[in-house]
Amino acid sequence: AQHSLMADGRLALWSSLGGSAPGLVVWDGQRWSTFLRPRVSFVNPATTRLTTLACVDAAFAGERLVVVGCDERGDVWAAASELALGDLLPALASAWLPLESLSSRDADAGTPAFSYDATGALHALWTQTDPAQPGEQPLFYARRDGGRWSPPVQVLRLPEGGPAQSPVIVADPRGWLHAVWSG
Repeated sequence: AQHSLMADGRLALWSSLGGSAPGLVVWDGQRWSTFLRPRVSFVNPATTRLTTLACVDAAFAGERLVVVGCDERGDVWAAASELALGDLLPALASAWLPLESLSSRDADAGTPAFSYDATGALHALWTQTDPAQPGEQPLFYARRDGGRWSPPVQVLRLPEGGPAQSPVIVADPRGWLHAVWSG
């Protein structure tokens, strides 16, 4: 575990809790903050692909947090925060709800298309490989209404096989969904 006394008197602690991946907690003199895990993402200059560090560890360098982690290829990267720890803490707290996986975990999914309808429901359409038939990429659909996603369903498999690419979905004022794709 690493610790640092911040300029405002708070105590920052970098540690693993209960065997989980390491993260940051802050003691303000009366209570501990929620457990925060920095997410460090960047565009890899060698591949020009978005990379998010895994196997993250960190240390304090005065008022800054220095993070070391590995990418999906096993290369090791390091980054230091530009902000002092006290200013960085709000950025580490996520304003996002927990992630939900819509596509099958054992399949490769294409870029999804989204549309809202007049009732505020969100409709998602994407291609996804079928592990049993890797040459095909049928279209899958899910709907988010009332804060929950429906289970994804396959809505189209091209009769001649092959991929259905670049889907687009639009909801018209009547609430009808229209989809186009290339394939």
